[in-house]
Amino acid sequence: MSRRFGTHLLNIHNVPINKSICNFRNLDEFTTWFQLENKEVNYACHRRNKHFSGEEHVYYNCIRSNSKGHVSKCEQRSAKSKGSIKIGRICPSRILAEILPNGIRTHQF
Repeated sequence: MSRRFGTHLLNIHNVPINKSICNFRNLDEFTTWFQLENKEVNYACHRRNKHFSGEEHVYYNCIRSNSKGHVSKCEQRSAKSKGSIKIGRICPSRILAEILPNGIRTHQF
C-alpha cells in the first residue's frame, strides 16, 4: 500500500491503517504463518513480480474485495442463497511478501 493511499484513507475516510512487518528465515516459516493468518482473513494472490536481483514480490489481497472490476459477458449464474462475502468495494487489507535471497519479509496492512 502506498503512503499516499494510507494518508488518503485516514484523512478523507477517517480509516486508520495499521501496518506490521514480519521477518521469516525461509519459505516454510512464512507458509506456516500465512496459513494461520489466512484462517482469520482469507487472502488470495493478486500478483507476483520477479526481479533480476532474485527478489520476488507477492501481493495478497483480502478475498472480500471486489478489486478486479471485471464483469463477465457470459451467462451469469444465480446469486448464492446465503449471499456473497464480497463487500462491493476494495478492502484495504493486504499482505506484501518480499522473498529475498536471505529470507522473507512481509508487510501486512
